[in-house]
Amino acid sequence: MDSMSGKRVNQYHQHADLAEGRWQTMSLVEQLANVGSEVGRISRWKEKDLQACENAFKRALELLDMTIQDPQWKGRRKELTRAREFLCDAMLGGSEYGSDLPGLDRYFYHFAVAARANREEPCGNQRMVTELSRTKLTHVPSR
Repeated sequence: MDSMSGKRVNQYHQHADLAEGRWQTMSLVEQLANVGSEVGRISRWKEKDLQACENAFKRALELLDMTIQDPQWKGRRKELTRAREFLCDAMLGGSEYGSDLPGLDRYFYHFAVAARANREEPCGNQRMVTELSRTKLTHVPSR
């Protein structure tokens, strides 16, 4: 705990620059797109390099945790913690919720598309970004 700010400090952040406050400047769509990048890496490395897969999983959890702790998404915490549960479930074989990495990859892919579209045309795609940010994660389809 940082005595000056009262915030929890983790000196072992994989994404140290994001943990220092830059993460909170991103929209929910951008944050979830970044989580999705790590989920994609998990999927790619799962059968090839277990250490790389584990590292991507840790980074994905770190990013999700920073999103969950972000005060601007206080009303979305139930959905965000559900996404975290689904990610953990997928890594453990999907026995609890039937979630899998390809399903999570598809879920997060839409956020990446929206984030890129918003970056290229900040005003033109606001409707798509707004609709995506209202989407609730209720079930990650399995294969």
